[in-house]
Amino acid sequence: MFGPFALLDLFVLGAYFAVIAWVAWSKGRRENDTEDFVVGGRRVPWGAVLLSIVATEISAVTFLAVTGTGFEGNLTYLQFGIGTIFGRVVVAVVFLRAYYSGQVLTVYQYLAQRFGNRTRYTATAVFLLSRLVAASIRLSLAAIGFHVILDIPVIWTLSAFTLFAIAYTFWGGIKAVIWTDVVQAVVFIGGGLAATGFLMHDLGWTAIWSAAQAENKLEMIRLTPGEAPGGGWLSWLNDPSLFFLAFVNGMVMIIASLGTDQDLSQRMLTCRRVGEAQRSVILSGIVGIPVAALFLFLGIAIFAYAEARPEFLAALAQNGEVPSSQVFAAFIRDVLPAGLKGLLVAGIFASAMSSIDSAMSALASSAMVDLYRPLVRRKLSEAHYLMVTRIGVVFFGLILLALAWSVRDTGNFLWLALQVAGIPAGALLGIFLLGLLTRRGTDTGNVVAMVTGLAVTTLLFIAIRFGWIGIAWPWIVILGTALTFGIGAVAPGQNGDGEGTRVTEREPRATPSV
Repeated sequence: MFGPFALLDLFVLGAYFAVIAWVAWSKGRRENDTEDFVVGGRRVPWGAVLLSIVATEISAVTFLAVTGTGFEGNLTYLQFGIGTIFGRVVVAVVFLRAYYSGQVLTVYQYLAQRFGNRTRYTATAVFLLSRLVAASIRLSLAAIGFHVILDIPVIWTLSAFTLFAIAYTFWGGIKAVIWTDVVQAVVFIGGGLAATGFLMHDLGWTAIWSAAQAENKLEMIRLTPGEAPGGGWLSWLNDPSLFFLAFVNGMVMIIASLGTDQDLSQRMLTCRRVGEAQRSVILSGIVGIPVAALFLFLGIAIFAYAEARPEFLAALAQNGEVPSSQVFAAFIRDVLPAGLKGLLVAGIFASAMSSIDSAMSALASSAMVDLYRPLVRRKLSEAHYLMVTRIGVVFFGLILLALAWSVRDTGNFLWLALQVAGIPAGALLGIFLLGLLTRRGTDTGNVVAMVTGLAVTTLLFIAIRFGWIGIAWPWIVILGTALTFGIGAVAPGQNGDGEGTRVTEREPRATPSV
C-alpha cells in the first residue's frame, strides 16, 4: 500500500503531523468563552491572519486543481486574481469598518443589527448550506490526490483528514485554525517551490519555455474573445477567460467570499483593531497572486515534462483518461524522489486541512451565534455556548465527510468549485451591499430578495451546466448580486426611513478600532 513511500518520506510526513499537533495544542489553549473560540479573544496578530487567509483561499483547489489547469490550459486564470486585489480594498474599506464598528462575532450579526433577525437567519442558512457544499468539494479533491499517490481507499483518506481537523478545531477554535493554517501555508507553498525547482533542474528553463510557447500556454491576458458559444458579439459575453469578465468576476467573488462568508471573514474579526484586519486582507491578495502563478507554472512545467517523457502520461493512461486535477498527484507518486515526495504529500494534507478546519469552525460558530443562541437557548452560561460550538464542530465535520464522499467522482474540480460558489455568493452579497451602501431594505423584503436570487442563479447554473443557454458561468454571481440588490431595494424601509428593524444583542465587545 505504501510502496511509493520511502522511510524518509514517512519521516517528513510524521514531522508535519507532529508540528501541526503541537501548534494546535499550544496556540489553542485557554478557550474560556465563545469570544475566545469564535474570534480568538480578538488578539491574533495580523500577519498570522494574512497567512491564514492565503492558506484557506489556496486549499486543495490551488494545490492540485490549479496545477491541473496549468497542465491543460494557460495562465488566464490569473485574471481572476487581478480582480480580487480591487475587491479586497472594497472589503477593507466598506465591510470591515462596519463589522468592527458593530463589534460582531459573525458577519450575520451585522445583518441583524441593520435589518432584523429574518434577514440574519436566512443569510445564515444560505451560508451553512453553501459552505458545506464548497468545503466538501475541496476535501474530496485532496482525498483523491492522496488516493492517487498512496493507493489508499478514498474513504480512509477522507476520514483521516476530517478526524484530524475535528480534533484540533474542537480543542482550540479559531486560534488553532489560524496558527495551523500558518504552518500549512508554509508547507504547501514550500512544496510547490520545491517541485518547480526539481523540474527546472531536470528539464531546464529553455525546454519548459519552448513547450509552453508551442501550445500557447503563456497567455495571461485575453482582451478579445476566443471560441465561445454563440459566436459574433455574443462571444464577448460567453468567454469566461475574457479579461473584463474574469476581472469583474474575481472582484465580485472575493468581495462575497471575504465580506459575506463567515468562513473567511471570521479570521479577519480576530485582529485587535480594524486597521490590522484591513492590512491582512489587502496584503493577502498581493501574496495570493504569485502563489497562484507558482502552481499554474508548475502545471505548465509538468506538461513540458510529459512532452519530454511521453512514458509518464502513457503509464497514467493505462486505466483510461486521467483528469487534469490528478496529474500533479500522479507526478508526485511516479517522478519525485524520496523526501521531496513526502514534502508534497504533506502539502496535499496541508491544503486539505486549511479548507476543512476553517469551514468547521465557521459553520459551528455561525450556527451557535446566529441560530442556536437567539432561537433556541437564550441567556445561558458561556460554558454552555462553548460546548455547543464544539459539538457543532464534530457535527459539521461528519456532514462534510459524507458530502465529500458523495462528490468524489466529479470532473474538473476548479471550475466546478467556482461555479457552485457563485450561486449563494450573489444572494448574500446583494443583501450586504444593500445594508452597507443604502438606507433601503426591510427584514421581510430581504428574505424575498435572497430566495429569489438563489432560485434564479440555481436555474442559471443548471442551464449552463447542461448547455441549454450559451452564457459564461461568471455571470452567475454578477447577475445574482444585481438581482438580489434590486429586489431588496424596491421594498420600502420601515416607517419610511429606509432601514429595517434593528436588533440589539448583548455580545462580547471588540477592542475599539483606531
